[in-house]
Amino acid sequence: DSIRGGKTADIDRAENYLNKAIIAALSGEAIDPSTTKPYGCGIKY
Repeated sequence: DSIRGGKTADIDRAENYLNKAIIAALSGEAIDPSTTKPYGCGIKY
């Protein structure tokens, strides 16, 4: 999504990139944004 935080209050304001990308792909349109900056913590093992 478009908001990097984890607050539930931000859910209504966030743009769902996955849903938007699926709709664009199924309709033959370009996916925008085509890339996003990752966030969160890395998995260490």
